Formats: sequence, structure tokens, C-alpha cells
Amino acid sequence: MAIPSKIESRLLDTACDLIASKMSSRVSWLDNSYGKIEVFREGAGRDEVVFPAIFDGGKTGRSMINLMPDKDLGNFMFIRASESHDTRISGNVIFIECDIDLVFWFNYKKVYPSDHQNRTIENIKYDILMELKKGVPNVQLEWEELTVSVSEADIYGDYTLTDKDKGYLKRPYGAIMITTKIYYSELCD
Repeated sequence: MAIPSKIESRLLDTACDLIASKMSSRVSWLDNSYGKIEVFREGAGRDEVVFPAIFDGGKTGRSMINLMPDKDLGNFMFIRASESHDTRISGNVIFIECDIDLVFWFNYKKVYPSDHQNRTIENIKYDILMELKKGVPNVQLEWEELTVSVSEADIYGDYTLTDKDKGYLKRPYGAIMITTKIYYSELCD
């Protein structure tokens, strides 16, 4: 699936779209690869539901795609950027340094159709890291300190997890999050 388009992608949106595009073309089992998400809220008070979402490009008539675990989205990834990051301007260039989380959700049966029972999260982690290691043009990823988590609380702790969502975090499904830092620069107009 193509990354939903923004009117005029800039700065972190551009950097995250570049990463998502590369992962989409390199990780064979990814069905959908999304860029930088927003935290979306529906309802209020005790009925408030919080979830990662991305603008759908106006394709569905809704404005956002809910990216909580869901088999209907296929194997997918999205990028969560820190709400605060270092930015500086030098001449006509904007430099950004930001912590990001690359979140992958998958179905082992679709990733490894013939031997999913014999594969573990370490196989998934290896697949992702080998592709990330190849780099992304125009975006520098920090390699000395990566954090990898498979904890439901680490990955989805900021969102409202329903019982249905929790079911999609148990085998044959799974999720993994890789946290790193990116460095990106963009020319000013």
C-alpha cells in the first residue's frame, strides 16, 4: 500500500515517510507501511479511546486510519516520533534530531507461511534489523544504541487496548518496537 499522501510533507513527516517507504520495499512480509502517526482521541472522560492513527489521504471518507492491532490491516508498521526534539537552523538548512519508535505488527502465519511454528520474535527482529542496517537515503539512523521491545505495555501502553486488541498481540500475532534516533536535514525555501 502506498503511504497516505500529505498535502506538503515537511521535516519529520518527510523523514518518516522515507523510512516507511524503504521498509515497505525491503521487508517482503510488510503489507502496509505508514509514516509518522498522530495520537488520536475519540470520546471523552471514561469513554475516551486513544489510538495511533494516520491521515488516510481522503481515500476512505474518514480522515484517519486507526493503527491498533488488527488483522484487516495486514502486516504493517508505523513510526511514532517523540513529541519534543532538537531543531536548529543554520543558513538555509533546518536540522532535526529526534527519537522515534518503529512499530511493527504481524501475523507469524503470513510472515513465515511454511514454518511459522518454528519461528520466534528473534527471526522477526533479525529481518527488520538487517533491512534497517542498509540505511535510508537522506535520513541518518543511530545504530550504537537501539532499544528493541516486544512488551505490550511498551508498544501500546499510551493507547486504549480493548480485549480485541489484546487478542491480536498473542500468537499467531505479534508486535515489536525498535527505538532509535534519527538525524534529518531539509533546505529552507
